[in-house]
Amino acid sequence: MQVVIIVMIALIVGGAGFVGGTYYGEKVQKDKTGVKSAATATASPTVTIGTRSGGATATATQTATTQGIKVTSPIKDATVSSPLTITGEATGPWYFEGEFTVSMIDANGAEVALAIAKAQGDWMTENYVPFTATMDFKKQLNPFGYLVFKKNNPSGQPSGDQEYKLRVYY
Repeated sequence: MQVVIIVMIALIVGGAGFVGGTYYGEKVQKDKTGVKSAATATASPTVTIGTRSGGATATATQTATTQGIKVTSPIKDATVSSPLTITGEATGPWYFEGEFTVSMIDANGAEVALAIAKAQGDWMTENYVPFTATMDFKKQLNPFGYLVFKKNNPSGQPSGDQEYKLRVYY
């Protein structure tokens, strides 16, 4: 009962983070010099009540969103296993020939797996198009890593580079 009241208060007050119903992800974009910079991305998750070994806690079902891409599965901080199915939507410019890459990197930045996200519809549009990818990977020693979604940039121009990182646990 106390957890429900605390979650309700947090939602009413508009608290930030996991309980408050707002997800803050990281969008990384390279500028003209090739330097990466991060910007904040937000999404509106649905807050639900769940339990963990430490007692009752609030959890969230969310869609991670950044400019041009919405990741529906897995969610931020999800525990994942191989094979991993990745789903979401991306605007047409994220694709080239209906595809873009998704890599998994460990906590130290080393790439441990790579998958191709494929459009599930006509990608030659400015609208969002569903995508899916399947990734096989070996469990890493470090308990977490990141999925890195990379906009396909056939021009090679740094201004067209864009990526989105989503933290996951193994």
